[in-house]
Amino acid sequence: MSPLTVSGGLEKMTMLAHSAACTTALVYAATHPDRLQAFVMVAPNRWLYDEIEADTRRILNNRSVEPWYPTVMSAQRRLDNGPDPDEIPGLLGAIAPALYAQWGEREQAHAAKMKPENMDASRLFWQAEVHGREVRARLELVEAPVLVVTGEFDAATGVNPGDAWAACFPDGRHVNIEGSGHHPWVDKPETFANLVSDFLSVEHG
Repeated sequence: MSPLTVSGGLEKMTMLAHSAACTTALVYAATHPDRLQAFVMVAPNRWLYDEIEADTRRILNNRSVEPWYPTVMSAQRRLDNGPDPDEIPGLLGAIAPALYAQWGEREQAHAAKMKPENMDASRLFWQAEVHGREVRARLELVEAPVLVVTGEFDAATGVNPGDAWAACFPDGRHVNIEGSGHHPWVDKPETFANLVSDFLSVEHG
């Protein structure tokens, strides 16, 4: 596992990561466990933890009455079958409704900003050789408190990873936000803000 470094001479820091960025943050935590003051993971994925049972399809199927469901499922099947790189931005846009608890004006405006601008960087990220078992084994060295946040309707990364990742840390806990999806600051902004603020105020207090 190659060490990750952070510039700026920080001895201790609070780290917050969302979705795929949690993978990078986890590798950093495993490499420099003594540098974390607190760690918040929002909607972490299963990439470094294959043993986690995926629950995203169950979450998605439970929303089969939604008008967007057929379009999302069609796009998801294309993504699962290895689409051409040029197709990926459009397919990711098509599945966007499944990432939110609601699909109103606010959610659509947020989704419109979530466009992958650099697909080459994305491919390099997913092709990186990182050994999940090695990362997880070193997370027990992290003494900092860890908060893992998931959303009830998150069809992108699911809820199951929350308990599994929290259990990797000596002081980890998982909170699942009801009525939220993959972006809790959009679906449940007040609940999410209070949760993170309370966690950090206690740990930094």
